[in-house]
Amino acid sequence: MKRAFRLASYAAFALFLIGGAWFFTSPAVHAQVNEGLSAVAPTIRLSSGDPRVIAARIINVALGLLGIIFLALVVYAGFLWMTSGGDAGNAEKARTLLRNAVIGLIIVLSSWAITRYVLTRLLEATNPAGGGGTRQEGGPGGGGGFGAGGGAFSGFQVSSISPRGDVAWRNVRVRFIFSDQVDPASASSYVKVYRVSDNTPVDGTITVLGQVVEFVPATVCPAAPSERCFAENTEFRASVTRDLRSLARGGVAAQRLVCGGLAPACEALFKTGYQVDTSAPSVTITAPYYGQSVPQNDSVLIATRAVDNFSVSYVSSSVGGADVGVASPTSTVPIFAASIPWSTRGVATGTYALRSSAHDGDSNRAVSGEVMVSVRPEHCFNGRQDADETGLDCGGVACGRCAGAVCRDSLECNGLCERGVCVERPVILDVSPNNGKAGTIVTISGANFGHRPGQVRFWDGSGFGAIASPPVVCASGTTWSATQIIMEVPPSARTGAIQVTNASSSLSDATNDTNGPTLNGFTVNGVSRPGLCGVTPVSGERGDVLTLSGVVLGSTPGRVLFGERDVTPASFVSPWSNARVAMNVPVITAGRYPVRVRVGTEESNSVSFLVTERVRGNPIIDSLDPVRGPIGEYITLTGRNFGTTIGQVVFVNTRTGEQGAADTTFPEACARDFWHETTVTVKVPPTIALRSAVTPDVYRVYVRRQVDGVESNRSEFTVNSAIARPGICSIAPVGGPVGTVVTLTGERFGSRADNLSFQGSFPEARVAASAISRWTDSAITATVPNGAFTGPVRVTLGSASSSNGVNFAVRNCTEDALMCGAETCCRDSGQCSVRGVCAAVAASSMYGWEVSTGQLPLYPEVVEECSGRAGLPPSPSPWNGRVGGANVCVNAEVVIRFNALMNRATLTSSNIIVSRCTASGVNPCATKVPVSGRFEINDSDGALAARRTMVTFSPAPSSPGGAEVWSATSTYDVSLTTRVASQDGVAMRALVRCGAGMGYCFQFSTASSTIPCRVGSAGVTPSPFTARDLGEQVSYRGNALSAQDQCIQINPATLSWSWYTGRTLIAPDSRASLSNYGGTDCVSVPGRAAVAGTGGALTHCPWRQTATAQNETGPTLPVLVNAQAVAASDVPVVGTAPLYIQFIPPQVIAYGPNCNEACTESKIWAEFNVPMDAVFATTRQVLLYKCTNENCRSFSPSTPLVLPSRSVTLVNSRTVTGVPGRARRLEIDPVNGLGVSYLEAGAFYKLILKEMRVQLGEKGCVLSPRFR
Repeated sequence: MKRAFRLASYAAFALFLIGGAWFFTSPAVHAQVNEGLSAVAPTIRLSSGDPRVIAARIINVALGLLGIIFLALVVYAGFLWMTSGGDAGNAEKARTLLRNAVIGLIIVLSSWAITRYVLTRLLEATNPAGGGGTRQEGGPGGGGGFGAGGGAFSGFQVSSISPRGDVAWRNVRVRFIFSDQVDPASASSYVKVYRVSDNTPVDGTITVLGQVVEFVPATVCPAAPSERCFAENTEFRASVTRDLRSLARGGVAAQRLVCGGLAPACEALFKTGYQVDTSAPSVTITAPYYGQSVPQNDSVLIATRAVDNFSVSYVSSSVGGADVGVASPTSTVPIFAASIPWSTRGVATGTYALRSSAHDGDSNRAVSGEVMVSVRPEHCFNGRQDADETGLDCGGVACGRCAGAVCRDSLECNGLCERGVCVERPVILDVSPNNGKAGTIVTISGANFGHRPGQVRFWDGSGFGAIASPPVVCASGTTWSATQIIMEVPPSARTGAIQVTNASSSLSDATNDTNGPTLNGFTVNGVSRPGLCGVTPVSGERGDVLTLSGVVLGSTPGRVLFGERDVTPASFVSPWSNARVAMNVPVITAGRYPVRVRVGTEESNSVSFLVTERVRGNPIIDSLDPVRGPIGEYITLTGRNFGTTIGQVVFVNTRTGEQGAADTTFPEACARDFWHETTVTVKVPPTIALRSAVTPDVYRVYVRRQVDGVESNRSEFTVNSAIARPGICSIAPVGGPVGTVVTLTGERFGSRADNLSFQGSFPEARVAASAISRWTDSAITATVPNGAFTGPVRVTLGSASSSNGVNFAVRNCTEDALMCGAETCCRDSGQCSVRGVCAAVAASSMYGWEVSTGQLPLYPEVVEECSGRAGLPPSPSPWNGRVGGANVCVNAEVVIRFNALMNRATLTSSNIIVSRCTASGVNPCATKVPVSGRFEINDSDGALAARRTMVTFSPAPSSPGGAEVWSATSTYDVSLTTRVASQDGVAMRALVRCGAGMGYCFQFSTASSTIPCRVGSAGVTPSPFTARDLGEQVSYRGNALSAQDQCIQINPATLSWSWYTGRTLIAPDSRASLSNYGGTDCVSVPGRAAVAGTGGALTHCPWRQTATAQNETGPTLPVLVNAQAVAASDVPVVGTAPLYIQFIPPQVIAYGPNCNEACTESKIWAEFNVPMDAVFATTRQVLLYKCTNENCRSFSPSTPLVLPSRSVTLVNSRTVTGVPGRARRLEIDPVNGLGVSYLEAGAFYKLILKEMRVQLGEKGCVLSPRFR
């Protein structure tokens, strides 16, 4: 019996495992669609499978688990029956259990079958034959007629496959359109068309045209021998495999195709008909119109309308014969409205010819008529009469003739030319949205609307016209400009055309007339939409705060779109309200964008916003690399504030004064990649000054920034007659971690791989031959090696022919997104994008979801604290948000502490506004008058981890020589605008309760008594602070708190002060010295902390003090900086702040030569991490020994070589920017005054540095270890 029990147990366990394996290996659902979670693709990572297929698999697993349970019950029932031993009760119990288990198992199997069937059919039913994302009618989508930029897309993927579904024709051509250009070598192997019935491939030819791969069947059409046909009434599958590669070009490495999952599917089904199509499509450019003026450095949308009797496959546009882009529908449609952006960034002013071509589903193609446009300077579109303009944005050399001037062609006018005269006739290019109910806010975009309001009518086609008015809710904003009109659909409006009339010229344009493009009018229906009144400001730099105002924006956050790019998750910065949304300008390419809000499924009208470049200061050239070379030599200018828009580098002959532009005739891949914010690469020009030849001589080089024409400092370059060396004009990407694949583009690299090196610990930063995947005369592709760090990358041919250096940032960009400049940070790889494209990264998450909002900047905020922590002052103070804030003594001062180190240039009286409230009733601050006074800016603390800023304000005396006190029984308001920014350039976020453009605000009220507060305690700021250099000066401020309220700080000017260091006044701490401010008013104290405003009758600032670091303190025993405050008839109080003095120890971070072979004339050098004291850079501190062998354990002779006294020098480093007078590079010249080197050929040498000191004075840090 026991043996039978064991056998039954083993059998049950075996059946359990077999049943579980059977259920868990149930076949998966194989339906795939090309929609899904694309909306969250930038912020989540999933496996490559379709999410709905994943859901089906989860259901399979759950049903499988239930099946295992019921199978186990069947086995257990069998076990009970077998072991019942003839007992009728146990046998009946076993039968009952077996019957129930079998029923449960049947239910589970039926559920699995039903689920599989339903999911399969639903997925097939919802598998789209096409999709959205393409406008079927209309113009450029707002933006004042100049279009929108776009976002970066991720990876190489399919944009569309045509045809799809059932088609009437059999001479179709299968076209695969990809997100990037295709490598022709890989297309023939991986692009296929199969007959579905037997899965056999169709014979045909494959042609690659940039982003388009075209498949043409080999069979001749029976009725048209010139055409090629598929079999009639047959289903086919067009497919491309993941092995397809993009074309490696212009610094962009080849990428593998991404299929399925969150990327579009890589196959499509279509069924042919029996007809043969021989009719070409029609194609028309709807925007811009002929003669339109478009601005430089903007993004102009080329809007094209294509119509075919069967289907439009794709549309391409060109400017001056050069292709600028391709657009394609995602389904089989006979009418397609394409919008292709053309960037005028860096484009010269002048006339350009635009053309578009449309391809239908088979072999037919049509080309549009030529549309000529004029690219004009930006000042011709700024709404101001400036430069040489004779009218508002017209006249002068560049802006086109004003209305009324004689003309022969519209290209000569700012508007249009009609009957030989320039006129201001409006042209409607887009209506957004084109449907909605009465009351919907509509944006009409175009040109020549006039600078003062005209008239907008909604016509119904039968003579009835409803006049539109600006929305009442938008009364405070601008609803009419020369390129954009915002109107409300009138209650009496009917479906029909829209007409705009210019107030100055009385000329008009309608959406359905022949003047300008013919557009669909407005459809009046019952759709309720959100509406936008405008955006404030109308332009801004990336990271600036902008505000969208409107109606029906919803009480919960919706979405904000810049062009077609959803930027809400990364840019939303304040609570979303029904009438207002505040956000940061996203990190996208500078240009003009139509901004829309999406609430649910409905989108608002669009408003135009211009993303501008950040200009931080005058352009500055720090270095040239190299500093001499022949005509055609590549030069890298390193500095700052060059701008991201291509400007001009000018060569000036120092002898003749002639000047001219540098040569920028680079390979095509570098056409725009040679100019960056901090680096510019140019070539020595062959001629300057009206074709005057460049000859060997000394020239001065400077940068002229494009956006404002500001010129940089001059740097010398010597033109010689040597042979031009290798030159790098571009590196892509511009930054990424070790292991990043980069492509260098330039000239004269040679045909064989040689030496490619990154900045770093030589020779580790030299790229190994195995890490170089391509080396041609004009391009190199390689992997960033271990040991590399941020700095220049160079190509070297032979032993001496080294190229210019092009900077590469070795870092994960998620740690510092600003390192990518105008490019975006690719979060998955940590690399910077290349022309907005992020390389695909293989990732899987095993059904895991990962959600991240990304690394956000630290927004400056006002600290709200009153705890007396570490002697820090209260903030904000005084404040009626605390007890006592409505009964403030008149001698209080305003204190504002921030959570970050602030940009002091933004802490001005125009950005921090102190006002006295003058209204009566419950809201005394309904009206206000400004209060003048004295601002002071200081650090509140300055530890190693962070430094933060503090601002104080005291009112000006009411009369000369009077006291700095507030008026009694008064309410005051302190408001900070969103222009207040941190030192990193991040502005304060808008605070809704404080009003438009305000980042923070608070109020307080003074007591009825004019008796000042008594001093209760004192503090010193910054507290704590860490000084890093000997002689470093730290600006301190004494603060006194009220005895009645520790959250009130007293104006220090009303007190007497004395300062000392150490524990007592009679025993000062010699590790730091104090020197009192004195002499003149606070504003005039040179070299101290910034103090803004006027101090009334003050002649000195005794509450401020400067401490100078004299010796190190270590991390635990700081210098105590003490301030004693004394008021009349009060007991003195003392405040203390710890001052830590910890010097940075010097180290050698690089040296050379560091090899087995070096020239006897080579300089010996060492690079330090800090500036060194030149006093100690002598032959006594530098010991050079000749070694007996390569081990250098013994020397011959045993004493160091005698070096000439002038052979050891400290110079500024080329790789580490030095401060004037402070050098980090030590050089030893082995060549004596007679030109003879004291280094022998074939010998080994060892260099030892003795006690060199940091340049800090007599008590500098010593270079502790000896260094070889």
